Amino acid sequence: MILPGTTFAGPLRVRIDHILFTQHERRYPRRVQHYYRLLTDPQHAESDAGVVMLTPYGPDGYYTPLDGHHRIVAAFLAGRCDVLALIQHPPVCGVCDVKANKANDDGHEEYAQPDERDA
Repeated sequence: MILPGTTFAGPLRVRIDHILFTQHERRYPRRVQHYYRLLTDPQHAESDAGVVMLTPYGPDGYYTPLDGHHRIVAAFLAGRCDVLALIQHPPVCGVCDVKANKANDDGHEEYAQPDERDA
């Protein structure tokens, strides 16, 4: 599901050492093996395993994957230094129930609340 107000950048190349895995779920080694074989095949030496979906993680230019975990791991194992990615930037408004800071009248920040009809 894509939230209203979501923006995308890319496709662009993102260094693998700037991708942080923040969720640890069961993965399928056969999928990693499939992409690894493609990436190490001399016939596909200049190809990517596809486009992965990333989202910014922190202010320092790091990203966390939303999709493409197997392709990222396979690229790492194949000795690639980067992956082709779309960067999904979340919306910055309270309508979508995303943390959006706004200052109230006395200068304190509060989180914007979602509309009651969105509940």
